[in-house]
Amino acid sequence: MSKNYQIKLMSAAERTGVQFVMAHLYLAAREVLTLVVHLFNAHFLSRKYRKLVELKVNFGCGPKYKSGWLNIDFYEGSDLRLDLRKNLPLPDECCSLCYSEHFFEHLSFPDDANRHLSECKRILTSGGELHIGVPNAGSAMLSYAKIHNEGRLDDAFTRYWAHPNWVNTRMEAINFLFRQNYLWFDHQHMWAYDFLSLKLMLERCGFINVKQRDFDPTLDSENRKGGLYVCATKP
Repeated sequence: MSKNYQIKLMSAAERTGVQFVMAHLYLAAREVLTLVVHLFNAHFLSRKYRKLVELKVNFGCGPKYKSGWLNIDFYEGSDLRLDLRKNLPLPDECCSLCYSEHFFEHLSFPDDANRHLSECKRILTSGGELHIGVPNAGSAMLSYAKIHNEGRLDDAFTRYWAHPNWVNTRMEAINFLFRQNYLWFDHQHMWAYDFLSLKLMLERCGFINVKQRDFDPTLDSENRKGGLYVCATKP
């Protein structure tokens, strides 16, 4: 569904006072569409990738398409349109590198998030690496606490490029980080992470050498600087 159509739908619902019903009808319709597209891609379009080895996979790519990679998302410009809450239609140990940037926080915690990590571990070769970039919730909360303790909450607030117009204070920015609710009741951010919580998840899944790394311009998006980047290795 196009962004313009979503905005028109929201406007019509607000005028008629049926926002709650319209929002949930929209979410239900989107789930049905997601299932149909996922099944088609998983059973048919994924076949040409099933015999390849040493793949580099870019999960939740959106418009950030990586040339030479297998780009997977529900986004129309991706190589495979899949629902990444489900198992991957790829064979064991076919990948040398799994990567995602500002995708993992969109998975429900703990079930969908742990399922995705397990699937990444399954398709990675021994020694293969997993790189995850997410909003740094720990850093954001520490920054808020510091500004609060210094009595500077009333200082001028600078809106981040991704903030919608209703984000005008630091607390509204914190809420947006945890929810990213552009549309009514559709909270696209399902969980927030700091390094320790993400490290524990990865280690429980069986990854080793879990480390926080610096921004890498050869992998990461320039406008995502300041996020939390974590890498781990499959034994």
